[in-house]
Amino acid sequence: QAKPAEDSAAVLIARIVSGVTARDLARMEGRLGDHQEALIDALQDNRERLDRAEQHIDDLLSKAHVLEDGRRVFETEDGTLVYDEFGHQVAEDEITPEEIDDSRPKWEAYQQGTSRRDALVQEQSELLEYQERLDEAETKMQAGALSREDYDALDDLLNDAPSVVRARLPKTDPAHTTLDSNTPDNALDDATAHTAPGPSSTRSIAPAPRPQCR
Repeated sequence: QAKPAEDSAAVLIARIVSGVTARDLARMEGRLGDHQEALIDALQDNRERLDRAEQHIDDLLSKAHVLEDGRRVFETEDGTLVYDEFGHQVAEDEITPEEIDDSRPKWEAYQQGTSRRDALVQEQSELLEYQERLDEAETKMQAGALSREDYDALDDLLNDAPSVVRARLPKTDPAHTTLDSNTPDNALDDATAHTAPGPSSTRSIAPAPRPQCR
């Protein structure tokens, strides 16, 4: 069995042959560490925001008008149409907009809530995929199996990190950027910050519904 010193020498030789210098590796190891730390923070923040988004949807559903078949329905803000929780337009022979109390949540608020929830789910998926690719690269580095081509590809990967990761990087990192105001953060938080939690919904919630004729 090889001794640790022999292992280190073998790794060093492999790195020299691959064309990746010790300076390159030190730089990349530093960047990887920064990205892993930013990624963990972004994932935790995403989970918290997703929890709030789901709670907001549950709250809207708990306050919605309920049909005899159990569907929750929402009147549009202009008072002309009714949609159910799955995005289907409800015919007037089932219920008219006038039958829904004005104090009930509106369709547009529910649609905005589900759209933001879905955007956060997508963001989470991208973060988890990025985490998997970083882990693969880190494993290669530790094994001394990072070729020059791998190194350059990793550099490109880090430079193209998800925006919520880049916003959390040190300003010295080439990928650092300010968080885009269009990311699914502030608007939902503003809408739900002072909303009392409603009872949890017992029905599954469909992805961001789009109006459909029924």
